[in-house]
Amino acid sequence: MKKSITIFGQKVQIKYVDLSECDYDGLFNGETQTIYIAKTLKGKHLQKVLVHEMIHAVLDRIGAHQLSISRDAEEIICEQLSVFLVEQFNLKV
Repeated sequence: MKKSITIFGQKVQIKYVDLSECDYDGLFNGETQTIYIAKTLKGKHLQKVLVHEMIHAVLDRIGAHQLSISRDAEEIICEQLSVFLVEQFNLKV
């Protein structure tokens, strides 16, 4: 499993943690440049969640917050792109 990724020159840590008390399978913390992924995930679902959170990290790196898009819109963008990339290109990370 990947432990880190470099996005536009910024190292982003990937940590597999217990998220059983949350109602999400992954999250990106822009302050710490860390992606947290539920350690129970496997297979294609793990791939989609990891790619989804990487897209959040990319949006953070390129300054997308300056566009003033809503959190809901960002979630839709990340979800649709992650599904597309994993399914259309059989992307594995």
